[in-house]
Amino acid sequence: MYNFVYGIAKQINLISSNILRYEISLIKDAKIQNDVLNMLILASIYVKVERQNIKLIDDLINIAGLKLQDAAHLVAASLGNADIFVTCDKRIINKQDNIQKIYNFKKMLIINPVDFKEKVQ
Repeated sequence: MYNFVYGIAKQINLISSNILRYEISLIKDAKIQNDVLNMLILASIYVKVERQNIKLIDDLINIAGLKLQDAAHLVAASLGNADIFVTCDKRIINKQDNIQKIYNFKKMLIINPVDFKEKVQ
């Protein structure tokens, strides 16, 4: 079974987080915001990134070269024991080697949605 941050299939668990909910709250179009929030109903795991996770976020920024928001999403995935992190962000995918230098992320596969779909079929 795969745990990951974004995706829909029977054999996976969708992970939601306070970071994701915050970003969704920034969506200005109310219909789009509501549609995205409705997708979170599918989440079977909810994690909360808190102050004690700052060291891990800092490591992702300094070692892997991620932006704060991207680092926070990866920490949320780690807290949810994600095996796979699905993203369209090529900057994150291209930094997978640096991300995997950090203990919590050694085995996490970072993959785009197209490759993920092929992997689970």
